[in-house]
Amino acid sequence: MKNKELQKLIEDVGDLIVLPEDEIPTVATVNDPEKLSEQAFFANAKEGDKVLIYTNARKAILYDPVAGKILEVAPLN
Repeated sequence: MKNKELQKLIEDVGDLIVLPEDEIPTVATVNDPEKLSEQAFFANAKEGDKVLIYTNARKAILYDPVAGKILEVAPLN
């Protein structure tokens, strides 16, 4: 993901929820929601959704960039 795309994603999600300011998230894209459907965090995920992973803050956010909605937030263990 390019810096510009990442910055836009962080801004879009940051408009909906308070994000950790001292950390750049690792971002993953949901490619095969069927494989993830067993995990509660991904219950509402679909292809193209983004997962922002904040390791230091121990937080994961599932975001739908098409609808502009946060689908799930979970602590990292």
